[in-house]
Amino acid sequence: MQKIRRGNRNVLTTIIVLSLLSFAGLLIADNGDEDLLRQAKNIFGHLPQVMTSEKNPITPEKVKLGKILFYETRISVDGTVSCARCHPIGLYAADGLKKSIGNNCKVNPRNTPTIFNAAGQISAHWIGNRIDVEDQARQSVIGPPSFGMPSYEAVEKNLKR
Repeated sequence: MQKIRRGNRNVLTTIIVLSLLSFAGLLIADNGDEDLLRQAKNIFGHLPQVMTSEKNPITPEKVKLGKILFYETRISVDGTVSCARCHPIGLYAADGLKKSIGNNCKVNPRNTPTIFNAAGQISAHWIGNRIDVEDQARQSVIGPPSFGMPSYEAVEKNLKR
């Protein structure tokens, strides 16, 4: 028992010494970080409050419609999937799953990225094949695995009902 206790003390001492050395290294490296932070601030600025688009100007009516459609489950083939399912606002608009769950409980091939500030990106979707967020929203309802609707006409028909 004496050997085990003495061994534990040596391990504990080693951990404490290494922790103190690491902390000291962080304090020393902090000066270089300030320089790096200053450089980054010169390159990157604050994001704008609103991501404006000359092609598709924001109006109060579009904002209201967008909010309604974001939570609308009738745009999915089984009537259970809305944008909010994979992009819950309370989880920073990403569901946190390894792979998201789409219509009829199908596992999507990828996880869900956040949609916060997505309008400022140069392209949308995992492979960058969507021109903008509007194109992403339009194309996401068609086909598997997320919404699974067979056509835009089917989406429109469900919404009109």
